[in-house]
Amino acid sequence: MAAAVTHTVSPERLRTIATSIPKVVIMVGDEDNVVDTSESRYIAEHMPNAELVVLDGTGHGIAMQRPVEFNAVVERAIREGREKLAQEPGVADEGNDVT
Repeated sequence: MAAAVTHTVSPERLRTIATSIPKVVIMVGDEDNVVDTSESRYIAEHMPNAELVVLDGTGHGIAMQRPVEFNAVVERAIREGREKLAQEPGVADEGNDVT
């Protein structure tokens, strides 16, 4: 828990991460008492094109508390990431399986 409370990533590093991954989703519950929602908003603010999903009435255990919504977001993010990656020049030509 201490690592989660004291760990910080610079805005510059967040931008680098966001631009090197085809799809970034930050998912948080509005009742999370482990990681404050403001932390997720900070991360999203510094990650261009990242999608912030805030689930109402949900705590830190999103996957267990809201499995249908969680899985839908994850599946959509994977699909959108693959689609974006497939559009990158040279990716499909290099024999990479992006489907």
